[in-house]
This record gives sequence, structure tokens and C-alpha cells, in this order.
Amino acid sequence: MNNDNAATRWSQRESTWASTFLAERGFTTQAQREHRPSSTFILDHVAILYGFERNQFIRDRRVGCAKARHIAMFVARELTLESLPQIAVAFGKKDHTTVMYACNRIRDRAAIEPSFAKEVADVTSLICESYTAYRENIEAQRRAA
Repeated sequence: MNNDNAATRWSQRESTWASTFLAERGFTTQAQREHRPSSTFILDHVAILYGFERNQFIRDRRVGCAKARHIAMFVARELTLESLPQIAVAFGKKDHTTVMYACNRIRDRAAIEPSFAKEVADVTSLICESYTAYRENIEAQRRAA
């Protein structure tokens, strides 16, 4: 028990030191936390954008659905800090290589097809706008409470 208390006191001391040290240099806890959309947030938005239900979007193998799902995986890889396996799990896939394949495919197609590159950029910017509005709504609710 005594070791647990010593470890707890040490941890608290380190935490206090770190926050004081950073505060003296103008850093705040809020500034360090970078909010990014999750892959499920992206998945839901892209499914709605392309007119699919969530379950259909995850499982359907038709070309239109697969293209939209690949775009969603690519955007998730670009916007989130999630690993490939985490994105794969969010999309109901077993292996991270599925996400790698989708990202490579979207990147290659966007490189040779300007209209497709614009489509991907539009989806990305729409998701960024939506997430910004979502975070502002949460902050407003937090301030109101």
C-alpha cells in the first residue's frame, strides 16, 4: 500500500509540474487538445451523402457503394489520428490492409482524374465543416449548462 501511495504522489507531482511548466510558457490544456472527427463520424456522413443506410454502406459490395466506402476510408485516414486497424474496425472490416487498399486506390484515381479529386476534396471539406459545427454546438451546450 505504501508504494501505491508513493507512486500516486509522484504522478501527481509530475502532472502538477508539467501543467505549471507549460502554463508559464503560454500553453493551455485546451490549446493542446486537438479535436478531430472519428472514423464513425466520417462513415455516417459519407453514407448519408451517397444515399446509403449505415449497415448497407458497410456490407454492400456494389461499385457505387464500394467507391463511397473507399472515399470514407481515405478521408478517415486523412482527418483522424486513428490507426489503420482502428479505421478497419469502425468500417466493420477484419484487416487493416482493406483500408490501405482503399486509400491507395483513391489516391491513384484522384491523381489521374481531376473530377474525382474534386469530389474527394468536396467530401473532405464538407466533413470538416460539419465537424466544426458539431464541436461549436457541443461547446455552446456546455456553456449553457
